[in-house]
Amino acid sequence: MKLSLVFLVLSMVVMMAEPGEGIFGLIAGVASGIGHAIHGISNLIKKRRRGVDQSDQDQLEQQQLDKLLFKHKLAENHFN
Repeated sequence: MKLSLVFLVLSMVVMMAEPGEGIFGLIAGVASGIGHAIHGISNLIKKRRRGVDQSDQDQLEQQQLDKLLFKHKLAENHFN
């Protein structure tokens, strides 16, 4: 049953292809897709590496903002 379903799906894919594509267009499309996938994965890895440095910087900025907020609230309470 699974084999017949796979056969029907693959034959639908082949029949829906444009006439000019043929097998070489399919191979070129797969190769292009693999290239895009590799490029996307490498971008994700680069972003993750930069993200670690960026998250450290974000934490430092958040700590500085928390200190300023605390000083502001302390001054506001002292003023009242």
